[in-house]
Order: sequence, then structure tokens, then C-alpha cells
Amino acid sequence: MKDARPPRPGLALRVGVIGHRWDVLAPGLPADRVKAVETALSDTVGSVLGAIAAKVRAVGADPANGYDPGRLLRLAVLCGLSEGADRIGAHAGLALGYELWALLPFAARSYSDDFDGEWMAPSWSRPGAKVEFDQLLSQATATAVLDGKVERADRYLGLGEAILRHSDLLIAIWDGKPGRGPGGTADLVGVARRDEIPIVRIDPATPGEPWLDWATDPAEGRDRGLGRLDRRIGDLVQPPELTALGGADQLAARAAFFQERAPAGFFGKAYGALTSHFLSLRGPVALALLPTWAAWVKAILRLTQRTLPDDPSAAGQADWADRAGAGRSAEAILAPGYLERLAPIHGWLDQLARYYGDRHRSAFTVIFSLAWVASVAAIVGLIAHLRHWPGAGVWGWIEAGAIGTILGLSEMGRRYRLHYRWIDYRQLAEQVRHLSFLWPLGATTSASRLAAAPSGDDPRIRWTGWYYRAIVRELGLGFRHWTRSDLDEAHHLLFDLEIPSQQRYHDEAAARLRRLHQAVHARTEWCFLAAGIVVTLHLIGAPEWIASLGAGAERVEPLAQLLSAGLTVLSVFLPARAAALHGWAGHADFQGGALRSANIQVQLERIARTGPSAALADSRALARSAEAAADAMEWELSAWWATSASRPLDRI
Repeated sequence: MKDARPPRPGLALRVGVIGHRWDVLAPGLPADRVKAVETALSDTVGSVLGAIAAKVRAVGADPANGYDPGRLLRLAVLCGLSEGADRIGAHAGLALGYELWALLPFAARSYSDDFDGEWMAPSWSRPGAKVEFDQLLSQATATAVLDGKVERADRYLGLGEAILRHSDLLIAIWDGKPGRGPGGTADLVGVARRDEIPIVRIDPATPGEPWLDWATDPAEGRDRGLGRLDRRIGDLVQPPELTALGGADQLAARAAFFQERAPAGFFGKAYGALTSHFLSLRGPVALALLPTWAAWVKAILRLTQRTLPDDPSAAGQADWADRAGAGRSAEAILAPGYLERLAPIHGWLDQLARYYGDRHRSAFTVIFSLAWVASVAAIVGLIAHLRHWPGAGVWGWIEAGAIGTILGLSEMGRRYRLHYRWIDYRQLAEQVRHLSFLWPLGATTSASRLAAAPSGDDPRIRWTGWYYRAIVRELGLGFRHWTRSDLDEAHHLLFDLEIPSQQRYHDEAAARLRRLHQAVHARTEWCFLAAGIVVTLHLIGAPEWIASLGAGAERVEPLAQLLSAGLTVLSVFLPARAAALHGWAGHADFQGGALRSANIQVQLERIARTGPSAALADSRALARSAEAAADAMEWELSAWWATSASRPLDRI
């Protein structure tokens, strides 16, 4: 697998269609006039879908955009196959080569009862509607059946939410009037606006004048028509070109990712060796006196040890297979391709993040350590020069070597972008891991959206956001149907496996990071205390009176000078060592990491305590619990990214 590269995403776009049934689209009109309204709406929806397809195909045709040329372009229309707007969108999409993804609010047999062909309230269903439903259902590439309750007034609410979760862009055939209940078109348009889903609006009264909805515009963007649609689609599918925090443009960062090879993990042992050393210290004596040289020897001896598997894809699949196998019957709720699609991507991202994280953190560990070495070498060299000691020039070379190594490591970090590769790959790896429990539950997070006018510091506009959205778009429907057993298994996946494992991880991480912070802080205090003692000995003339004890008169002065030189070196070494340790711990952010892990522990505990009983009600409640857990993890991830992004290796 020496020539393997990280997987490129396939190009996909999902268009949801919502809107009114015939009682609103053509109220009281004779059959021939209904057909005219249907034709006008179909032509408009078809033209919109055609424009979307043309833009997406143009992006896919350019190899510079980073999509896998070996995968077919995937365009999909999602709808509930209800009469009116849904079926207009379904037919138009199929005619243009779109896949049809059918989401049903409950079992197809019960749902088809809505289409009785009576052409009167409450169904307003045209003759032949049930046959048309069966035909469209048979043409669907993917079908998912929700667990809505036929007898409930909000039985369609879950359907609307599911369509929005899986849509990158929404076509809404809506008259603009307030809705008549939960899950109606007006309600869903409001949710889509809140969730930053682009909306193409079509008013049934003027079907030939569609526009891109702009909620902040007094006219909702109606007067601008579809002038901004092409750009909005481009924002969704084209990779960004904005300059990153590290000074490298996003296209270059993305290209570098696709050129990565499976990392061997030969370098970057210093950080792990030093943190292991401090974690092993027990008691005040060990904290004060046990030197770190053994940790450095261990790091050097481990430089040539391979620490990462040869095949990231296989490692990712093995890890995810173990996780899926922990379920009682995970295959019952997992859509085909669950492991095959996500596990290899996560394997690559996780290994690359570990590799560059170790290299970056080990580099700044060496830099902070060499800083005090350079200081000590400088003062020893000065004393040796003044005393005319033999080999005085060696200390100058040691100082120059330490400073040169510091500058070289900083330049290496800047040139190879170790820091930015680490935080980019780690952020992506964690977001993909979140999909392992979100996707099977039909849930999503705000990371899969892109605001119409994102702020400059919004991480979703970076290449990592583009890559993550491309993965999500290509996944398709993560579930097939919801039965009671499916819901129980999904409940088990979230509340018995995922959330407890994250609680354990963050509990251990908080304890480990607190321990590291305390151990390094204690060592720095001991160093400063020892430095105070050394300065005091100098002030009271300790070298002279110590030398006078038991030494001949001719030996007092040379011995006093030697002792004075030793105390001078210690007076530099001890504060420099303390400052280096303090800077290292601050750059590694032990305290901040402990606080973040402790905070997410509180949030996950709240979800684990209050979520299980509510989530048993239906898939909507379960998806909300999954999204709440993912949002908590995303918050911690964003806080970590923001903190880490401000601490590149070349700015120590």
C-alpha cells in the first residue's frame, strides 16, 4: 500500500422538494386547469433542476476541483411522494437523470391510503394517485420508512425534518401563507432558513417566476430571481480558495492532503516520552529531583520504531468493524456501505493526524528544551572563557547548535505545515467519527451546512469543511426503516456505546491532563525555589566560606571561584529550565484541555441522564439526542481547533 493516497470524494448534491398538495396548488379548478398548473410548475422545477445539474457537472468536469473522476456524479431528488409538489419534483428529477430518494412518514401501505383518488377533502387526491405512488416508489433508488404515527396530527413532521436533514438545497412550492399545522410547508421553510439550507421558492400563483430565497431581504429575494443560484451552488460544491491561518491557500492545503502517503510514524517521539515521564512521577521528591534524561534516551531509542499500521484504510475498517460489532444487531439499522464508505476515510485522517500531531508536538518539545540548553551553554562558555578553561569554545558550538536546531525546527514546521496539517486532519477525523452514530440515525450537524454569507473565521469555509460536506452528500440515506427493534438498536448504539465511550475518554483525558499540568507546575516551582536558594548562597558569600572549610590557604581562592561559577550556572539553569517547562506546558495546553474535557463531560452526562427515556419515543427524539451529543463534541472540537490554531510551531 506504499502508493496509496487518501480517498477523494465523489461529487453529489441532494435537492429536497416540499410544497402544497392540490387543494392549495389548484383550489377548485377543473381538471384541465389543474393540468395547466401542473405543467407550469413542472416546467419551472425542471428548469431549476436542470440549472443545478449543469453547474454541478461543470464543477465535476474540472479535475482541479478535487473530486474523484472514477466515481459517477450523483444527483438526487428527495421527497415524500405526496401528491402535488412532491410528485412534480420526483417526475422532473427522474426526467433529468436524478436519483429519486423516497422518504415515507410511515409504512407504504398505510401511507398510500392518503391517495384515495376522491378529489375532495381531506386528501384532495386525483384519480390514479395510488398507482402513481406505487410506480414512483418502484423507481426510487433509495427508500427510507420513518416511524410516524398515522393517528397523530403531527404525523408528517418527522418526514419534513428528515427531508431537510438530507437536503443540500430545497425547492419549496409555497404560497407564502402561514401553515396549518406542524410539519407543513411554511413550518419547514422556517426551519430550512434557520438551518442555512438554500431555498428556491416557487409561488403557485406565479409558477414561472422562481427565486432564491433571501430571508434578510424585505422582498425575500423575489425581485432578484435566480441570479445568485449559480454562485450559491458553487459555494456548496466548489473547494474554497481563501487563505488559511497558516499562510497557505486552501487549494494548496487540499492538494497536499490528496498527495499524502501512509505515514510510518518514525519521528515525533519526544512529546510522548516526556509526558509519560511526568505522568509517572509520584511524590514531592520525584517531582523535584527525578531528571528527564531517561525520557530523552527513550525518545531517541524509539525514533526508528514504526508506530502506525501500513494500511490506513484497512486499519480504519478493522476499528469500525469492532465498534459496529459491539451492537446487538447493528446491521439491522446500518445502510449498505456503512463501513466501506466511512471507515477508510477515518483511517487515513486518524493516522495522518496522529503522525503530524506527534511531529508538531515533539518539535516544540525539543524547541523549549533546547532553549534552556542554549542559555546554560552561553553562561558556561562565558565563564570558561573568562577563566581560560580548556575547551571553552565547545560551549559556543553547543549554543550555536541549539539555536540552529530551534530555527531549523521552526522552519520545518512552517514549510511542512506540521501544525495546520495536524489540526486539520484531527478535526476532520473527529467529524467523520461522529458520522458513525449520526448517519445510521438519519441525523446531522451544522458542520454539514454552509451559511449564505459566512464569517471569515467560520471553519466551514475552509477546505476541511468542503471535504466533510462532500462526504456527507455522497453518503445517501443512512437508514432504511424504523421499527421498534430498529429504534431499540439505535438507542443502544447511542446511549450504551457511543456516549459512554466518549464519557470514559474525556474522563481519562481530563485526569491525565490535570496530572500533567500539576506535575510540570510542581517541577517549575521546585526549580524557582532552588534558584532562590542559589541566589541567597551567592549573596551571603557561601562560595568563600565553604571553600575555607578544610582547604589549604592556597586552595581557597580557586575552589571559591569554582563554587561561584557552579552557582552562577545554576542561577541561570534553574530559572531557564522552569521557564522552558512552563512554556512547554502552556503551548501544549494541558490545563485548557482538561477544562474542555471536563466541560464536555458535564454536557454528555446531561444528555445521558435526560435523553434515554425521551429518545425511546420515536426516531425524531433519538435523532435530536444524537445531534445534541454531536453538537457537544463539535463545540469541544471547535474550541480545541481555535486554541491550537493560534499556536503554530513557527511562532513560539
